[in-house]
Amino acid sequence: MTITNTTQILMQIYIFTKYIIRIAATLFILIIVLACGNPGNTLDDNLQGGSIKIGIRGWYENISPLNEDSSPYSSWGPGITYSRILNQKISPNSNHNDQLSCDICKEWSMASPTEFNFSIKDDVPWSTNNYEKDNYVSAYDIEFSIQKKLAAESQNKHTLHMVKNIEAKSDTKLTIYLKYPDADFLTAIANGKNKIIKKDHPYKNTEVESLVGSGSWVLDEYIPYTSARMNKSLDSQNAPNLDSIEFTHIPDDQARYSAYVVGLTDIYSLDDSENNFGDIQPKLLYPHSGLGLEMIINTKNEPFDNIKLRQALMYSINPTQIAEEAWYGRGYFSLGFPVHSDNWLPSSTWEQYFNQPEKSSRILDESQKLLPIPIEITSSDYGKKYTKSLEIISKNLIDVGFDPTIKILNRRAYSTNSWLSGNFQISVGPTLPQTTPNGYLLPILHSTGKWNTSNYSTQKLDNLLMQQAQEYSHLERTKLINAINLEILNGAHRFMPITTIEAWDWKDHIGNFNPIFKNDEYSHWNYISLKK
Repeated sequence: MTITNTTQILMQIYIFTKYIIRIAATLFILIIVLACGNPGNTLDDNLQGGSIKIGIRGWYENISPLNEDSSPYSSWGPGITYSRILNQKISPNSNHNDQLSCDICKEWSMASPTEFNFSIKDDVPWSTNNYEKDNYVSAYDIEFSIQKKLAAESQNKHTLHMVKNIEAKSDTKLTIYLKYPDADFLTAIANGKNKIIKKDHPYKNTEVESLVGSGSWVLDEYIPYTSARMNKSLDSQNAPNLDSIEFTHIPDDQARYSAYVVGLTDIYSLDDSENNFGDIQPKLLYPHSGLGLEMIINTKNEPFDNIKLRQALMYSINPTQIAEEAWYGRGYFSLGFPVHSDNWLPSSTWEQYFNQPEKSSRILDESQKLLPIPIEITSSDYGKKYTKSLEIISKNLIDVGFDPTIKILNRRAYSTNSWLSGNFQISVGPTLPQTTPNGYLLPILHSTGKWNTSNYSTQKLDNLLMQQAQEYSHLERTKLINAINLEILNGAHRFMPITTIEAWDWKDHIGNFNPIFKNDEYSHWNYISLKK
């Protein structure tokens, strides 16, 4: 949709209003956005100041960091008030190449594979509203925060599963002890949900004034399920370029898109929608490993207890066709787990395992089975991209001699079957959510993994998985990961034909936007600026 003059704008708004009048909540939100105007047009020569608005799909139950662990809260709302020990280094074109940097620490060191020491900055103030001034973050606050995350009732406890104990030795000295060596430990504590909160502070679920953080933003105004306005913290030593960001709840895809097109919001994620809304040419394509469409083949039962038939299935699948026809060209092949760098991805040799229907047909002809071979694909309704992907996969399989039946479950039943019970022949859908490589590799691929629903394992693969899990050298770990990639492909039991490439667009007056939402990162909001 392209709007070129006032008449067209009014017509679009008229059509848009007719569309969303059926969606009362969404209509209400857009009225709020219209009433507030768009202060993001205030620019200066130094690229400082001004405000932006962002429409978001999801929301959260409350605003207390003690009781809220959702991603919308953590990265798209009041959660950006808080610091962490480490965060993700923000840089243009970082792609998969993760780099961590100190947020509230000055430096860290590894005393042993299970003991990490951190020196904490002594001059980071708590950004306050109506609470006391001249109060600084200490290692005791961090100790308190991590212990809260390790508590049994914490929804985010799994991200710190390797942590045995944390000990503040003084205001500026902190030691974290691990249960076992874990090469993803530093990534885990940099997770955007592992926030530093003030020890024994009375955080409230609905009171804006109760939110005390040490980050670059403070919550200025909050209207439940409507908007959250974040202002630059005047106490922060690393003040953002912007004066404020307003996150506005617009749950409907069409409404969110229309709000962006007519200039009511400033940043838009094309992947928030099931539609490839038209004329937008995204300014950024960001590969998000660990997200996308995964195929799992159950190796326990016929016919896929036969590796030849699993290979025939893989030869029949055309990942490029799925990417182009179902995912708008925004997808790439991977093996499902989050990666720390580009060289963790399978090399181009993965292509020799796929899209060779002649080989697939030959294997089936030689299998001595009655053709076509009936098989069942289990999936769920995850939207148009997934539905179209299923159609392509089914056609690929039919063309070589399989006879697929698609079994659609509700999402809860699908996740139970696919991720827990393994009650399927072939599963096609989203992968099990995870935040680190080890969060996938060990529970999903190891023979003793509780989510190994493909039922595939070898001693060689188990050994490689355990070695990489404890290898702190990036170079050595990369070699092990590459060997694991080859073992997975040769085992022919699971793969991700489409891994998500996030598409972002923003208005021309926005500068320095380099988003990284993997691991619930949010420090990129600090660097956005406005330009003429």
